[in-house]
Amino acid sequence: MRTKNFLIIVIIALALLFAGCTEQPKETKIKIGFMAPLTGSFADWGRSIQEGMQLALEDTNHKFNVDYQDDACDPKQGVTIINKFLGTGEINLIIGPGCIESLKAIAPIAEQNNILLFSTGLLDNEVFEKHKNIINLASQISTEGRYLASYLDSQKVKRVAIVYGTNPFGVEHSKTFPIFLKDYNIEVTSIEGSALDTTDFKTIILKVMNTNPEVIFIHQGEKQIGLFVKQLRELGYSTQVYGYYGTEAQSVIETGGEALEGMLYTYPVNSAENSPQKKEFERRYSEKFGKDKVPSATSFFVYDGMMLVDKAMAVCQSLDTECIKGFFEGRDYIGISGNMKFEKNGSITRPFGIKKIENGKFVWVTKKIE
Repeated sequence: MRTKNFLIIVIIALALLFAGCTEQPKETKIKIGFMAPLTGSFADWGRSIQEGMQLALEDTNHKFNVDYQDDACDPKQGVTIINKFLGTGEINLIIGPGCIESLKAIAPIAEQNNILLFSTGLLDNEVFEKHKNIINLASQISTEGRYLASYLDSQKVKRVAIVYGTNPFGVEHSKTFPIFLKDYNIEVTSIEGSALDTTDFKTIILKVMNTNPEVIFIHQGEKQIGLFVKQLRELGYSTQVYGYYGTEAQSVIETGGEALEGMLYTYPVNSAENSPQKKEFERRYSEKFGKDKVPSATSFFVYDGMMLVDKAMAVCQSLDTECIKGFFEGRDYIGISGNMKFEKNGSITRPFGIKKIENGKFVWVTKKIE
């Protein structure tokens, strides 16, 4: 009997030993692509997108292996990157690009290969008419322009000059913003384009000021916005300057300095501004990336986007791009970036307000524009 019991104990021990030696299955990581301008005129913004993405990955239930790539807002670079992604045979979902020129260059390739794109930047309406594989996490250029035109009307502004960078973001603003201004009988006194690497704006400033505008709207690279306003003030002009939401970047402050005091700009209204979740995100952001680092609006956009991708994959049970796209279509969601509604065509609706630069800080003027 004792021998029998001993044999039973030996068998159990061996079974446990071999069970412990058996290789356990590894948790599968889902590979996705990422594309943003990590260098160039919009590098601060691009890095804020990457950093928002990195924090999101700490909170998702699914585990993701992200291939981070820098497109520098260059469409040729964007095409090279998506072809690299295709070469892996594993990537069906890309976060980005943030720049419309890159997105337009890669969208046909992505569509042909059943790849879903989550844009992190402003888009024009044409993108959604041409392509069915794009979901916007940010907003549309036309939305921002409509809000600003309405606000200028409320301030009794009647004459506006437009200065823009000759990239697709700026060009689209230069085409659509005058249409919205016309709806309020606001005259556009001049429209002046300049390259994204422009450093001397004095000639453009003199041409613009000869048309006697009440305000100037500028859509340029981060450093260029600061340089433009600084040179405007150096020439002795006190004309009010407005910008777009990309104005909220540290490099704008670094190049423009005190000259930026009082500059106004559009910015997405965040209904979750004072929520514990947003405050915790901001705390983690500063802790991880530097105590002086502040997330951009797009940091919040990409975080919410990844949280929704994570939820979609729980429903879809796989990286089924049609199923994931269907999950987003028509969905209302409140995240750390506030209220958003994903339309069936892939566009998104967000409200905008007005902020200003005051003592080197970005502060709200109004969160409600009628």
